[in-house]
Amino acid sequence: MVALENAGMIVYDIPDSLRPFGNYLRKVLRRAGALPVNLSVYFVPWADVPRINGIIEAAKKRYAIEIADAIQNPGGNRPLRVNILKFDDAT
Repeated sequence: MVALENAGMIVYDIPDSLRPFGNYLRKVLRRAGALPVNLSVYFVPWADVPRINGIIEAAKKRYAIEIADAIQNPGGNRPLRVNILKFDDAT
């Protein structure tokens, strides 16, 4: 069991126009060992964050065209957001 001060959460918001990317990202995160809390929040050991962040960046590159369109043309679409938060007194 990971102590909470050694854990973090991946929180993401993916616009509906990028639903295939969301499905892909969930599959990739689960394969990487992240534990789902709900559809857009995953619990991870903090030591794994650099590796998982690399996985997230690779997933973004795979869907670069769709993501770029959603970020640059947010007209009606929310932008793609992925944040990794550490459990500690500051956060």
